[in-house]
Amino acid sequence: MTQQPDRRLVISALAATAAGTLVSPARARSDDQGSGQRPGYLLVTGRSFDPARVRQYGAALPPVYASAGGYYLGIGGQGRGVDWIAGPWRDRSLVLAVFPDRAAVETFWWSPAYRAAVPLRDRAGVFTVAALEGQGPVPHQGAGSAYLVTLLASGTDARRAEAAAAAYRTAVARSGGTLMTSTDAGAPLPLEGDSAFDRVWIAGWADAAGRSGFLASAAARSARRLREAAGFSVEATLNGIARPPAQTAAPGAATGS
Repeated sequence: MTQQPDRRLVISALAATAAGTLVSPARARSDDQGSGQRPGYLLVTGRSFDPARVRQYGAALPPVYASAGGYYLGIGGQGRGVDWIAGPWRDRSLVLAVFPDRAAVETFWWSPAYRAAVPLRDRAGVFTVAALEGQGPVPHQGAGSAYLVTLLASGTDARRAEAAAAAYRTAVARSGGTLMTSTDAGAPLPLEGDSAFDRVWIAGWADAAGRSGFLASAAARSARRLREAAGFSVEATLNGIARPPAQTAAPGAATGS
């Protein structure tokens, strides 16, 4: 049986974080990093067994994210900002957050404040978590922005996976979207859960209409066929959320669209 968290420890750690006493090395470097810096992304795929406990856990996190310079770009479940459009999943939620760089994602993940909060979700669900390096400043964010998240387990068929990745990159660019992460195998850094997905692709558009145009294009349909031939994959749309004004911008992030 999982030991229950010491609530005094959780409260103390979160209070210290909110007060700014826990400062990550990545946050300390942020003033020296220019707008050309590559941000880090945290992607969480989850399946909840106890929504009430997950909500309690989620409510504790914003100050912990902020301590490492991070904040949410999008968060939700099926029908609540997320729509699984390819693959068998329909009961998973998604969280996409941005940090100053990938090192800051790891700083957040292993921080005492986050470790103190993790027991709040014990037995509440299962989660797959990965850290990714951005390819440039965050292209679009805020309410109205639109993301597409693709996970591919390409196995040993590297040739087909590379062909799928090349077709996907071309299709995103033609649609006016921006590829936010690398399409290379091994680019995601697994932090928790099933690491079978060796490729994680995140693309962004200024609005849902741009993303819809991509999904309806012949180039995107061709890229999807190549991807499905390369291995097991799932794909979901994720809507951007309004950013709380109290949070400080992560270096490398553009202003909200």
